Amino acid sequence: MEKLREEYKDRVIIQTINIRKEMDFTSQFPIRVTPTLFYFNADGTPFKSPEELESRINYVAYEDKKSGELKLGGSEGVVQYEDLKAVIEEMLKNAK
Repeated sequence: MEKLREEYKDRVIIQTINIRKEMDFTSQFPIRVTPTLFYFNADGTPFKSPEELESRINYVAYEDKKSGELKLGGSEGVVQYEDLKAVIEEMLKNAK
């Protein structure tokens, strides 16, 4: 994460949270596995992974049960550096 944070320092925000120290905050999110990564586009909307990345990053989508609207998009478990970089590049490519 530190390498990616430095590489993209002027274009993305990479924030890490220690779930053991921030239990009040993290209890608001569906964290089943550590690490869990959530991805947000520049406008704050959840990132929807393209199909070609989904299995590589173990993508999970959390949708509203009634509307089907994407509420959170992320990964569960370890994501390899190159795959996480691909997620960031996809997000930057789609930024307005």
